[in-house]
Amino acid sequence: MRISKREAFLLFILAFVGIIGMMIAFLILPMLNELDANKAVLSELEVRKLVIDTTLPNEANLKKQLDDKLIEVSSVLHAFESPINEAQFEYWVLPLTTKYDMRITNTDFVEMSANSPVAIDTVPSDVFYPIRDIVDKYHEVVAEEIEIPTTSSLLVLSQYTYEVNTTYARYVYFLDAVRDWKTSILISNSSYNFEDATASFTFDLYALEQLLPKDIEKEYTSDIIAGGSGKGDPNEDPHPEGGK
Repeated sequence: MRISKREAFLLFILAFVGIIGMMIAFLILPMLNELDANKAVLSELEVRKLVIDTTLPNEANLKKQLDDKLIEVSSVLHAFESPINEAQFEYWVLPLTTKYDMRITNTDFVEMSANSPVAIDTVPSDVFYPIRDIVDKYHEVVAEEIEIPTTSSLLVLSQYTYEVNTTYARYVYFLDAVRDWKTSILISNSSYNFEDATASFTFDLYALEQLLPKDIEKEYTSDIIAGGSGKGDPNEDPHPEGGK
């Protein structure tokens, strides 16, 4: 089969166009797409360089601001105790039980867990005076509603329960002493049994890992000399004038 010069020329033109099309599809277009992507990356890097060039002269000042914020946040976190174990918690309790000559009869510890702090869910009710209600109604006095604070923040909660033999006066002394700790260790439940002279204390310890150590850390490694007989004068005044 013979091909004329005209047909050969047309085949050459077709092949040339095909080669050009393949070069455009598989070489030029990918290179153009890559070029556009590199231009976008270059633009982003130029913006970053501008930020760095603007920030770099203020590096020392920014570092100081960061350090100040760290100290500020840490001071807020120090309102809460650091998480401690059962043995460490005894460094808080045993000096008091020894001071008030309490004999510990039972202990119970609940493992740490993440919880939201819980406020009291009941409030003391006012004494009922019918005559006062009549007067308040006459003066259109509106009773104030007490709102219980709530939070969704999570803290580490661990619970420690102690049962002791002691007098009622020393039971009151103990409660007052724990209140004076002014920490995130709270007595969430407590009772005193006058028949057998026993008391129970349930401590809620709300804790949080600290960013920076406290200026004054509690010593948890020294030896504890603890003990108590659980006895005492049952007629001892729990609120003597002038304190304990």
